[in-house]
Amino acid sequence: MYEEEDISTNRLLIYPNPADEYVVIEYALTESSHDISLVVTNTKGQVIYNEQLGYVQDELIIITDKFPIGQYFCTIYNRGNILKTDKFLLVR
Repeated sequence: MYEEEDISTNRLLIYPNPADEYVVIEYALTESSHDISLVVTNTKGQVIYNEQLGYVQDELIIITDKFPIGQYFCTIYNRGNILKTDKFLLVR
């Protein structure tokens, strides 16, 4: 059983970076809500991936084989407000 730790700041970790076939996104949030989402956008601001998050602390694996190579931004939102954002590079 995975035990949640006490979180003092929002955290977002993306690896491997640069990525190839997949990217792992680990996050831990200080606040809980039923309206938390993870959005991946390209440099043009187009949404490439969007998922509602059910936990304040978790790990996601996103398969990126259908994504074009380039730079992406990963942002966690709570009720439309940005909690944390980071970027990753996709190479082949």
